[in-house]
Formats: sequence, structure tokens, C-alpha cells
Amino acid sequence: MKNGGFYRITDERISWLLEGVQSSDLNHKQTYLNILNQWQQGNFAEADVHHNTIWELQGGTIGKATGVYSQEEEQAFLESYENQ
Repeated sequence: MKNGGFYRITDERISWLLEGVQSSDLNHKQTYLNILNQWQQGNFAEADVHHNTIWELQGGTIGKATGVYSQEEEQAFLESYENQ
């Protein structure tokens, strides 16, 4: 799988995003906060749904998520991405 790029979802990045969203007047602010709060609690079980929610809000046309990687699949992806 070739990915056009990604950001690692770290505790620091989640905190940074939460701070930014909380101090903004974004449309759909509560949607973003709900997703980030779940991530902050380590709940990524619906990351595909979260991706698609944001993707649709931003008018996405390519890249709809169809599932969540298993831990093994995620590890393999990260290793292949880092070796590019």
C-alpha cells in the first residue's frame, strides 16, 4: 500500500490538536473534539469512521477508509513506510 503521507498520532500531537480545536471557531468543532477525545483515551477502534467523517466534512473524493489495520498490519505498514 502506498500512502501519500501520514502523521503519527502521538500523545503530543493529540494534545496539540485538542488545544488548537478548543481555541478555534471551526465548523463542526464538537465533531473534531469528540474524535480527539476518543484518541486521547487510546480508543482508535473507529479510526476508519473518524477518518471518513473528517474526509466527508472536508469534501473528500479519494481515500475513503475501509477498515482499521490490525496491530500486525499497522507495524508492517510503519516499517515499510520508514524504509521508503
